[in-house]
Amino acid sequence: MNLSYRTEINAKFISSLYKKPLDKPDWFEINAESGDEVEILIYDVIGWPFIDANILVTQMNEYKGRPLNFAINSPGGDVSDGIAILNAMKRHDAKVSVRIDSMAASIATVIAMGGEEISAYKNSSFMIHHPWTIGIGNYFMMDEIRDILKQFSGQILDIYTERASIGKREINSLMDGKDKRDGTWMTAKEAKEKGFIDKVIESDSKVKANMNIPIFSGIPDEFRISDSPTIRDAERALREAGLSENRAKAVLAGGWQSNSENQRDVDVSNKESEEMVETMAAARRLIDAIR
Repeated sequence: MNLSYRTEINAKFISSLYKKPLDKPDWFEINAESGDEVEILIYDVIGWPFIDANILVTQMNEYKGRPLNFAINSPGGDVSDGIAILNAMKRHDAKVSVRIDSMAASIATVIAMGGEEISAYKNSSFMIHHPWTIGIGNYFMMDEIRDILKQFSGQILDIYTERASIGKREINSLMDGKDKRDGTWMTAKEAKEKGFIDKVIESDSKVKANMNIPIFSGIPDEFRISDSPTIRDAERALREAGLSENRAKAVLAGGWQSNSENQRDVDVSNKESEEMVETMAAARRLIDAIR
């Protein structure tokens, strides 16, 4: 597969939205000092563009024959890295368990499917959706990105279907969400009823996911946090990704879609039109999620 979405400009945009520096490598931690079992904490954004999953898989392979306990509190991350981790979990020669400590969203739920036993605290959240990205380029490049996303969606659907107690059509509907964009948020109880997890852990803990999740739309109120980025943050992210101030504002305003006053700052009528429109459309689909 040609991972053409792994560009510098995409990395900068994702880093800015997550408010996480690209040079921060600590998205997982392995504790193997006591006993026979090894605990692997995934408490952050998964994989690219922050660090390749190869590092985690390589370290996992050092504990052959020892049970692995994954603890997850993550908003997701890179799809291909998540699938690589899942397959490494399935290859492991001892028992692999998963515990959702607070939130498993997006590709983090796919990693969770690698557990022989999957548990979640009763106040945890579980969110599935179709994968998305942001791409900049001409319409040939957008077609390539679309094909990658479509392929990833099919792979993820198959992974869920293998584990869940509901059928592929219902799972696909959950990934669609209300308008084929939102995805679906579930409580631990709901995830268990659908067969995504095996056990709900009773706990009086009031812990909630300690991370920003504004990149998702359709977030229920109980999963929202107070310091979610604003539209100004989104404009900053677009500018840091390489768009000019006028283009960034046009993306946020939807100015390429109408003849409204918002369009006056950007001319998309000449040779740059196709590339600009595709760029803005891809960015806008992501930006819409924080409104």
